[in-house]
Amino acid sequence: VSVTHFLAIPEMVAVTDYCATLPRQICRRLAGDPRLKVLPTPVDLGRFPVEMAWHVRHRHDPAHRWLRALVAEVAAELAAHEAPAG
Repeated sequence: VSVTHFLAIPEMVAVTDYCATLPRQICRRLAGDPRLKVLPTPVDLGRFPVEMAWHVRHRHDPAHRWLRALVAEVAAELAAHEAPAG
């Protein structure tokens, strides 16, 4: 099964017998949903890249540049606080 966005996965898993592998930070937020059970993966899956994409016409737009910088800063802070797997 594939989905267009990972935000569709929790609901899909909640109403089927499917399981999913999601980033730890997402799973932490889902842990409070009584329809879901969050478990560690049986093997270390390592880290994965997170990337941004935007249309070339916004490359030099000041507001767009500000937003991209803010997203990058917040993502870096979250990654720095992420506990190592295990």
